[in-house]
Amino acid sequence: METEHVAAILAKHKRAEERLTRLNSVLQAIRNVNQLILRENNRERILQGACDILIKTPGYHSAWIALFDEPSDLGMAVEAGLGPAFTRLVAQWQRGTLPACAQKALAHPGAIVIQDPSTSCRDCPPAVNYAGRAMMAVRLEHRGKVYGLMAITISANLIAAEEEQSLLHEIAGDIAFALHSITLEEEHRRAEQALRESEEHYRTLARNFPNGAVALFDHELRYIVAEGAGLIPADLSRQSMEGKTIWEVFPPETCEIIEPDYRAALAGEYTTNEISFAGHVYYTHTLPVRNAKGTIIAGMVMTQDITERKHTEDALGESERLLKQAQKVAHIGHWELDPDIGTPVWSDEIFRIFGLEPEQGEPSFIDHETHLHPEDWPLLDQAVRKASKDGTPFDLVFRIVKPNGEIGWMHAIGTTSIDEQGRVSKLFGTAQDITRIKQTEAALTESEKNLSILLQELYHRTKNNMQVICALLDFQAANLEDEGARRALGETKNRIQSMALVHRKLYQSQDLSRINLREYICDLAALLIQSYEIPHNKVALKYAMEDVFVLIDTAIPCGLILNELISNALKYAFPGERTGEVRMRLRQLEDNTIEIQVADNGVGAPSDFDFRRDGQLGLKSILALGEGQLHGEVHFEGNRGVTCRLRFKDNLYKQRV
Repeated sequence: METEHVAAILAKHKRAEERLTRLNSVLQAIRNVNQLILRENNRERILQGACDILIKTPGYHSAWIALFDEPSDLGMAVEAGLGPAFTRLVAQWQRGTLPACAQKALAHPGAIVIQDPSTSCRDCPPAVNYAGRAMMAVRLEHRGKVYGLMAITISANLIAAEEEQSLLHEIAGDIAFALHSITLEEEHRRAEQALRESEEHYRTLARNFPNGAVALFDHELRYIVAEGAGLIPADLSRQSMEGKTIWEVFPPETCEIIEPDYRAALAGEYTTNEISFAGHVYYTHTLPVRNAKGTIIAGMVMTQDITERKHTEDALGESERLLKQAQKVAHIGHWELDPDIGTPVWSDEIFRIFGLEPEQGEPSFIDHETHLHPEDWPLLDQAVRKASKDGTPFDLVFRIVKPNGEIGWMHAIGTTSIDEQGRVSKLFGTAQDITRIKQTEAALTESEKNLSILLQELYHRTKNNMQVICALLDFQAANLEDEGARRALGETKNRIQSMALVHRKLYQSQDLSRINLREYICDLAALLIQSYEIPHNKVALKYAMEDVFVLIDTAIPCGLILNELISNALKYAFPGERTGEVRMRLRQLEDNTIEIQVADNGVGAPSDFDFRRDGQLGLKSILALGEGQLHGEVHFEGNRGVTCRLRFKDNLYKQRV
């Protein structure tokens, strides 16, 4: 009877070991797929690589993945372990026919199981190869969007395990998340391209501005963009201007003339001037450049050589023509308004911006209400009325409504002329179409938001995977009788939890790159007190710490070092009934140096103990991480308790997001 009981226990233990081995092999496949996702950003290589990884897992015989643009419109398909039969299945999909199993999987949120696909999936070409096997299929879904399907054939004796279905669903979720990430990255690149095209827009303006030039300058009066044929007669070029301030380009007497105009533009004003330089006379238009939110981000100066216009009437007409052309390219028009008449005079470009034909004539100012967004009309109406009354200039950004209902954005600047009696005789200014700038900035903002969500989900998934590993270690420890082995697994679990805590702090943080090391140390110490079941009155934790923020690349080795130091103090410093305290200090020194110190007032180390020579795995890992990875200094003291001080420069890694 006793022999049978022992045999039953051994059989149960063997089944547990086999189950654990099986789970480890599938988890290894998940890790390999996750590593592939982190390494690759190509859809086809990720999908093919995932299939290849899956069929290497014991018990998995074949795998295929198909992406659908629409429920029956095949976009991409890959396989491993199927061969020609899969080609026939793809041809069937391309004809718009989905097998019943695929239709069922697409309609079902979880994994579906087919016990005998060779008989129940007769409309699926590969089913003839499935004899003696079962099949699982699951849709690739992330945040409500279904990208496609994944299916595997599996040994029939494994299909009933819920873990198999759950882990397949996990892999499918990881792949869908990767497809989602690739889509976000593509959208981000498109937004960046739109931003580059915005800068190119100004260069195109200059290249199509005969005998003139266009330059953008920043708040330090440094040229960002300088383009145009008008630079050549003045012996200037893009290379001699871009990246330099006005004082590095022009002589002092010219700077005295243009500096007030440039600073006025950066303050939101529009100015014109005539400047003599290098034997030529230039007419300049200087104005602010705003982003979609209306913030002035730069100034722009458009110059036109008017030397000939000064001498002849023909030159004046040519200059006006070139100005209209420049306004068309830059989407900038000008306007005038006589307060007594009430009907403005527009340049052709303003008609184009509003979607109107010049032949229709300008609408009266009151009729402007039909061309502005209802919420924005009061803003312009009030500004124009105030300018007409007391000469107050205005600078506004508002929405316009074109005849076809399309919404656009306009940036309008207005100023006034005062007659001899002090009355406002005329309002005039510019109107710029900033619709593309608004759209580009909105796209970029959305892309940045999606990237933030992507990073948060990545940290969350990493933390969850580490928790799965910790759970497996707990499971393994529960089946071990050797106390030393169980203790080793517990210490390994603590090390993993110290790394998982870094990812949890990042997931909870508003800053996706840095964590507060002070908060991390407090949480880690509390976690270890709980792990070692230390009574609350046995060891007191004392803190003297500053807020120090570090990157994830620095936080992980710091966490592992702190895990070893605090664990050693809790395990060895206070044997028996002895009580004491563990003191932790954190501060930022000069020269970007961080100091971490962990000290206890316990029994200390033997007088002949050499921490570098006699230390075991824990001490060796502290030295390897502190001096090898962080390139810092590690110092131990063993009298009156044990003290370890780590100092390192916080300049080893650069922020990546």
